[in-house]
Amino acid sequence: MRFLTFLLLLAPAALAQVNTEKMRIAEDVDGLSATAAANALFRTGNVDVVDLGLRGRVDLRTGNLASFLIGNIEFSEAEDRVFLNSGFAHLRTVLRIPGQEWIRPEAFVQTERDESQLLTRRYLAGAGVRLKLYRDSTAAAFVGTTPMLEYELLDRKEVLVDPETTVGRWSNYFVLKVEVTDLVTLVNTVYVQPRFDRFADYRVLNEAGLNVQLTRFVALRIAMNLRYDSEPPGDLDRFDLSLRNGLAVTF
Repeated sequence: MRFLTFLLLLAPAALAQVNTEKMRIAEDVDGLSATAAANALFRTGNVDVVDLGLRGRVDLRTGNLASFLIGNIEFSEAEDRVFLNSGFAHLRTVLRIPGQEWIRPEAFVQTERDESQLLTRRYLAGAGVRLKLYRDSTAAAFVGTTPMLEYELLDRKEVLVDPETTVGRWSNYFVLKVEVTDLVTLVNTVYVQPRFDRFADYRVLNEAGLNVQLTRFVALRIAMNLRYDSEPPGDLDRFDLSLRNGLAVTF
């Protein structure tokens, strides 16, 4: 079992779209494992601030099936004003086909909420394939395509038209992983998710992540997220950018 504690978290991401590629487990590891992470900041006096985060996951691989369940909760408040209140849970199962290492069928279910995006609740379910384009000892590239069903409930106080919708979306992603050195790894993931019935309604998420192994147990992690929604709810901006820096300790 592995325990991760984030000692520093700046500007937590507040994105309705979630990059699940960084959540995958190593395909050559069998058995059961669990991971937990937490951060907390309390400040009072001239400024009252509360910042809390909790994350956890469970991985299980038996035979040709690999599954993981992951979830997190984020809450930030300053001077009685809530800046971030979000939650997320994702369950995915991937099938390995003996003799066909280039293709992986997969299926998932997901639930999320994000007050900053007026998102009261979103449920997703889909099944598709993941394809390996290239892989060697220092680099890898993958693409995936998944038709999915999306149910979305927005904040009824802020959104006057169609606060509740059920649509089909086509989720496509491209992943590039590069091991720059033995201690530095770069991962970039791009998602494009248009609606099946109206391709002009689409979402794009790009996440670039850098992991620097400082010691055997301590790593520096930097992530930049850029989200674009062609038809955002209410008066929200189409673009949303976040930067996260953290130290992780592994036992």
